[in-house]
Amino acid sequence: MHDKNKSWCYKSFFSDSVVLVSFDDSFESLLKLLVNTWRITQVLIGLKLPVRGAVALDEMHVDENDNIFIGKGLLEAYELEHSQDWIGVAIENSIFELYKESFLEYNRRYENLFEFIFPEYNIPYKENQQRNCNRVINWRLNFRHKEGIKSLFNDDGNDSVKKKINNTIDFIKEMKKKGFFYLLGDGVPIELRMYNFTDNLIDSEKSFRHGDEL
Repeated sequence: MHDKNKSWCYKSFFSDSVVLVSFDDSFESLLKLLVNTWRITQVLIGLKLPVRGAVALDEMHVDENDNIFIGKGLLEAYELEHSQDWIGVAIENSIFELYKESFLEYNRRYENLFEFIFPEYNIPYKENQQRNCNRVINWRLNFRHKEGIKSLFNDDGNDSVKKKINNTIDFIKEMKKKGFFYLLGDGVPIELRMYNFTDNLIDSEKSFRHGDEL
């Protein structure tokens, strides 16, 4: 269990962007970064703020005092984020290649939890921007909104936005088909347990039915 009084990773918020950087290159720091990314994605989507992101692996320089975040990792994450055509977060394949044995051990310890939260998926990309990347953050896992998923997205009559929303709904349907919506029970780490959302409110304790079939 993570100490709630300690930071999960370095963070920077500017303009319409959130930048997260792991404290070091250990597997533990990587997991904290990924889980923090998962939860932040849930919160933003739950508050009807559609988000698109990416997790990359490379060098970074961080100066929290002056809010300086620069490096190849940031550039690679930006390029991967910008190439996608949906509401969601992709993860670079190199991360799983480098930490393959650690992820396998994590899967054995937590009964395939890795596949639930970081599943393989055919990520939708913009035209001529295909990437070699096939794992994502499953923000739909242990996510419940009183008004349902469809209430969270508004295309405003924009065909480009409508396409992104449809691609996102396709992802949610695939997660439902695979049974990757909910993980319950005492064996689930507390950091991954259910969050319940009402309009502009997060309540991890209050229980209610999810608002639609998605």
